[in-house]
Amino acid sequence: MIKVTVTGNEAALKNIDTRLKGMSEAVQDAITISTNDIYAEADAKISTITDLGGLKAGLNKDVIYEKNVTIGEVEVRKNYAAYVEFGTGTLVNVPAGLEDYAIQYKGKGVREVNLPARPFLFPAFAKAALELPKEIEKQLKAFGTE
Repeated sequence: MIKVTVTGNEAALKNIDTRLKGMSEAVQDAITISTNDIYAEADAKISTITDLGGLKAGLNKDVIYEKNVTIGEVEVRKNYAAYVEFGTGTLVNVPAGLEDYAIQYKGKGVREVNLPARPFLFPAFAKAALELPKEIEKQLKAFGTE
């Protein structure tokens, strides 16, 4: 068994604790920025879609800060949002990687309504997913951690 005990240099230990807290805050800031970007892009895209039932009004965002976890959420609280996102009938367009999610919206084939896909949320998410690591790096540099 190996045991390590650090004693003595309280200033160094406090500095490490401060830096870890700052790094955590930098990542929280990056997630908040990313969540806001997803929301803003989805909101702008929805504005270009004919909205018969208030899709825009159903768009919501939230950033939840829990112990050691930061969760950014963007959702559309309208039951028809997925049909707008992916289309219906023979015009369904499900991006690769979203098949398991989209299958829950597949109809029973009782009637066929062909509406084209008008994606607004998942493209914003895909873009933000690529940008998030860069934003984390930017926030860490702003904090003074490299």
